[in-house]
Amino acid sequence: MDDYLENQIHFKFWSLKEMNRQFFKKRLYRNRIRKQQINLYNFPYFEEKIKQGIWQEAIDNYWSLLKQYEKWILQNNDRKEIDLFQIIFHRVGGQYNEQGMKYGKWIEQSDDFWIENQVTYNCECIDGKKYGLWNILLRQKYIGGGVYDKNGLKDRNWVDLSDGFCKYATYFYFNILVDYNSFSELLFKIFKKEIAIIYQYIILFFLEMSVFGMKDGNWVELKSINHKKFCINYYYQYLSKRFVTFIGNYMGKRKYGRWDIKYKGEFIGGGNYYENQVKNCKWIEISDSFMTENQIIYKVEYKNSQKFGKWNMMFRILGEQKFQGGSYDENGQKTGNWIELSDNFSTFIQITFEGEYLNGKKIQKRRTLHINLYEDKMKKIQGLFNVSGGGLYDNNGMKDGKWVEMFDNILQYKEFICNGKYNERRKQGSWDYKIKKKEYIGGGSYNQNGKKNGIWLELGDYCKEYEVIQLRIFKLFRLENIIMVKNVENERQCQEKIKKSICKRYIQLLLFSIISSEEFYDIANNKK
Repeated sequence: MDDYLENQIHFKFWSLKEMNRQFFKKRLYRNRIRKQQINLYNFPYFEEKIKQGIWQEAIDNYWSLLKQYEKWILQNNDRKEIDLFQIIFHRVGGQYNEQGMKYGKWIEQSDDFWIENQVTYNCECIDGKKYGLWNILLRQKYIGGGVYDKNGLKDRNWVDLSDGFCKYATYFYFNILVDYNSFSELLFKIFKKEIAIIYQYIILFFLEMSVFGMKDGNWVELKSINHKKFCINYYYQYLSKRFVTFIGNYMGKRKYGRWDIKYKGEFIGGGNYYENQVKNCKWIEISDSFMTENQIIYKVEYKNSQKFGKWNMMFRILGEQKFQGGSYDENGQKTGNWIELSDNFSTFIQITFEGEYLNGKKIQKRRTLHINLYEDKMKKIQGLFNVSGGGLYDNNGMKDGKWVEMFDNILQYKEFICNGKYNERRKQGSWDYKIKKKEYIGGGSYNQNGKKNGIWLELGDYCKEYEVIQLRIFKLFRLENIIMVKNVENERQCQEKIKKSICKRYIQLLLFSIISSEEFYDIANNKK
């Protein structure tokens, strides 16, 4: 016991000593920072409260930077990183002339300067205007810049940073008057070889700019993507899958003449713009979700920028496999019979919808088709259509009556269907979940407002034996209990997990998920 008490005393003493050491370390850094803070109330003023003499002032984001610095410096033991930040943080500034305007050489911080974005500008000013060579530095290393003319406007070749630039999102915008081959060589000179290719996917390559800063002349533009702060490796993989460029001309800020669409440098579509950026005649366009696994192309026709005539769809991965598509009337609305691809149509998810349109509204019966395009991964197209579901639309284009639908997550639940009734676009009454060629495995009821109500047996995480289910109880349009039972859990664990919230007769229903699949189907159908 004495040894135990002695060890406890030693441990508490060590803990107290460590706490004091950490507190002293924090206090030491705080004192260093506070010594750098200036008392702004002791500097001289004129009688009219006009500043005079020598002043030291905090920059706009000084206090937030100090807090970040204090937090960051206590979390990092890298002495080089700390010293580098201190050097950059303190070596900024320049001179003002008698008129209060910047002149001479300046070192300025970027507007969003912080620990992870240590961007500074080495520059020169004349009468408050930017002039001459401006260099952009990241952690004191050159990454871009250009030249300002006498009017303080950017001139000639520039390498600019994108919005939200930081070390996790290092992409740039280039404005360089060279051809593409020279441009690629320049990238390899500026950046390391292993990342230069990445920038070729990210850069907007401008060939000409008009005097007023509007887009003019020949342009190469990237397809819109979601610019999040990806790390470099992932960002490269993301863009390499979705690298689509639009090449064409601007005239007076509007697209004009021939525009081509290329995917990874290969021509895949395009068309012509006329006055006022009006589309006319035949076009080959890509889907909004175009990427490696979803290369959908539309062969279309426009009349004064309005969709017109026959539209055909093609799945480019399989040798531009054609689908029927449909037609637009003179008002640009869908009419007649259409075969449409699902929003997430891809190599893995091959679902289409067939039905009639009238004045742009869906009418009559509509079928859901599952297309088997592959016998094997690399074999020829088979084009086998299997009816997986469908239903009716009313005169207002809303679902009505009996429907058989696929699950939203078709990739995960590709063998599952659900069927029930619609009334004025709302699901009502009993809806059942089924597996193809199998019997009932779950479901529940909707009330008059189309909300789930009462007891529901729903699908949980997918597995090969379909042994994972959920029991949900809905009351007053709110979900009261959600219990997930996986096949890895034994009967006792299941009972303990749900005993507190669900009565025993539902426990037995949940336990079906831990027996064999065939027995589960039989019991579920008997219980229905």
